[in-house]
Amino acid sequence: MITAIADVLRHNGGLATTAQLLTVITRQQLDVQVANGGLVRVWHGVYARGEPDLVRKLAALDIVTGRETVA
Repeated sequence: MITAIADVLRHNGGLATTAQLLTVITRQQLDVQVANGGLVRVWHGVYARGEPDLVRKLAALDIVTGRETVA
């Protein structure tokens, strides 16, 4: 995995939006990472490294909706 991607994920609790990732890699590099399994699309526009657990999926949903979805 590209070090810059790992830094973004680490800084954001293991999740990153497309916009965050595109500040450090190109769209083509993002597509390659997804195709090769280096990144997993959790929800539209939110990625993680590896298959996320339920807690991470819910955290990603918070990012997508822009609000806390689970109390």
